[in-house]
Amino acid sequence: MASLQLSSHFLGTNTKKHSSMSISRTYSPVPCTRLFSRKFMSCSMSMNGCEGDFKTPLGTVETRTMAAVLSPTSATESLISAVSELKSQPPPFSSGVVRLEVPINQQIGAIDWLQAQNETHPRCFFSRRSDVGRPDLLLDLASEKDNNNEGSSGRDLVSVAGIGSAVFFRDLDPFSHDDWRSIRRFLSSTSPLIRAYGGMRFDPNGKISVEWKPFGAFYFAVPQVEFNEFGGSSMLAATLAWDDELSWTLENAVESLQETMLQVSSIVMKLRKESLGVSVLSKNHVPTKGAYYPAVEKALEMINQKSSSLNKVVLARNSRVITDTDIDPIAWLAQLQSEGHDAYQFCLQPPGAPAFIGNTPERLFQRKQLGVCSEALAATRPRGASTARDKEIEDDLRTSLKDDLEFSIVRDNIQEKFNSICDNVVVKPQKSVRKLARVQHLYSQLAGRLRREDDEFDILAALHPTPAVCGLPAEEARLLIKEIESFDRGMYAGPIGFFGGQESEFAVGIRSALVEKGLGALIYAGTGIVAGSNPTSEWNELDLKISQFLCPQRISDSVRTAKQHTKTSQSFFFFFHSLDLPPMAVNAPISSHPRTQFLSNPVLPRFRRSNTAVKSPAAFSVVSMAPQKKVNKYDAKWKKQWYGAGLFFEGSEEVNVDVFKKLEKRKVLSNVEKSGLLSKAEDLGVTLSSLEKLGVFSKAEELGLLSLLETLAGTSPAVLASAALPALTAAIVAVVLIPDDSTTLVVAQAVLGGAFALGAVVLLVGSVVLDGLQEAD
Repeated sequence: MASLQLSSHFLGTNTKKHSSMSISRTYSPVPCTRLFSRKFMSCSMSMNGCEGDFKTPLGTVETRTMAAVLSPTSATESLISAVSELKSQPPPFSSGVVRLEVPINQQIGAIDWLQAQNETHPRCFFSRRSDVGRPDLLLDLASEKDNNNEGSSGRDLVSVAGIGSAVFFRDLDPFSHDDWRSIRRFLSSTSPLIRAYGGMRFDPNGKISVEWKPFGAFYFAVPQVEFNEFGGSSMLAATLAWDDELSWTLENAVESLQETMLQVSSIVMKLRKESLGVSVLSKNHVPTKGAYYPAVEKALEMINQKSSSLNKVVLARNSRVITDTDIDPIAWLAQLQSEGHDAYQFCLQPPGAPAFIGNTPERLFQRKQLGVCSEALAATRPRGASTARDKEIEDDLRTSLKDDLEFSIVRDNIQEKFNSICDNVVVKPQKSVRKLARVQHLYSQLAGRLRREDDEFDILAALHPTPAVCGLPAEEARLLIKEIESFDRGMYAGPIGFFGGQESEFAVGIRSALVEKGLGALIYAGTGIVAGSNPTSEWNELDLKISQFLCPQRISDSVRTAKQHTKTSQSFFFFFHSLDLPPMAVNAPISSHPRTQFLSNPVLPRFRRSNTAVKSPAAFSVVSMAPQKKVNKYDAKWKKQWYGAGLFFEGSEEVNVDVFKKLEKRKVLSNVEKSGLLSKAEDLGVTLSSLEKLGVFSKAEELGLLSLLETLAGTSPAVLASAALPALTAAIVAVVLIPDDSTTLVVAQAVLGGAFALGAVVLLVGSVVLDGLQEAD
């Protein structure tokens, strides 16, 4: 059981604790409005099942199925009637769970139903991935008894959406075996669709940041009102849970459910999955590229040390995107779902919390009865633009020694853990390539048979965290992650899924984002560092992994035709259409003008692009630099003139555009242009793009010079001007104090004096330019 001891840091093995600091203690048994940490309020929060006596069985766990109906409206009416009947004829038990369900004879998307509901309720969503084309190893491990019970779950469940909570489970302490037993107390194999949906933190012992506090160390809930989507049909269900010992009676549960049912919307409209209509104001990475490279080098240094047992560590990044309006997490998730048929989609939102959403391809484990399976997924390559190119990339992935090492570490580690807990362990295939919409990975399936039901907790404790999201050995990797990463992962890379009476399934919460009302979103991604890793390649892999959040459809070509640009510029997609731009430019909001698009950079001021009169379909257009606060204040009538602070760049092919408009108020560089210097520089090919081809900007960014430029941009012009005087004084001192007895000393006088004098001139001119920029801003 060495693997369990190795993972004990991540899942608790302690007996049940009721600390006064427990997150659940902030709730009172009042039926509706409850206070959470003095800040968050919500309805229908019910009781915290972790505080019950898990050793005492509930009085009843049952499912009551009504007659099938044709629409959600009829199903809602039927449920309201059933709840009223249950109130008038209550079950004779002091504790229990009752699920009331109404089949609907049409298939309706669970995510469409969730979008129509009141967003003030706690919400959850879980959509299973399609495993078509992959063998179901659990079929080979299922016993005859398991097969006989398999059909009792009714139908093939596609996705589940829920609001409210009949009972929830949450604590600040790591998820323990006692917590698992508390959840299992409310489940039954005879009611397989009563399930607790939720997730756990990647590192439950780490300090919880503000945005993750409502989630606790773990959070699970049995939804109060639930919509099930099956293949060809649907179901609306309501669940009541009560326990007199927890001061949450059946009467409390019925009243809370009735209040929620009155707010359920039966009008379900299919979500549009094309555009969110949201503009991005800024995007920043933690860590920055300049900080990420040294982190990778430090990890490689530890991996290569002979005295270190570390052979892999996964370093993550979060990207904060600030938007002009709130992002609808359900609409965003629907867009992810449109291309995520081979992945899990999930949404988890406790009361008063941000919404944690994701589109993850990776399964942590699935249990059916005693059969359990997992998978190894590691190493990443993009998909090719053509079948031939895709095959070339696949072959490179299969034959890469570095990627084979990374994958083998993951697969062998999972197999070792299975061997310690399961019988009849199989690995099939040993290594293959799994292709997703944008990326492809090395892949293998593993399965085994648990020796007893309680081993479900053991397999969860053993598998989380996998080497694919943490590293190996896990504890050494965790300590390095804690030292290097400067942000809280929260539930990113943690187990996300459900526990059920017959079946449980958990995905790994990667390719995910935390959507905060009024604050945009935090997008998470990670990459595995092993011997042979390259910082640039790993950074590019991070960008590739978050591309599903930034683009609704995979773009095969690096650029599009002018016609396509004009079409997509009519309204802004929060999912950016990525362009093959120089490293100094990243995607940002498209303006209201149909022929313009903005490109922003976290360091330099904003750039504006025009697609007017493009000669070549693959040509980049010229852009001009403007103050960041002016991006929404341009008009449509630009003239080709060099006004204000004009920095320009063009692509590799010839373009003919009219894009330049003066900044407002000051024309700082207009006199410089009149002298012909800027035009002469352009004629000589000295443009930003020509400099970028030499790697000037990339190198400057690595050295931190762009960050320095950003700092200088906020400096007072008077400070720069006053700094010119000491520089001029130093020039005079150099000439006066250095003897001129030899040619060498005269040259030294000239060089030092000239350098200081030039510096003084640059500071003086810079103060004038900066004053003009700030005045225009």
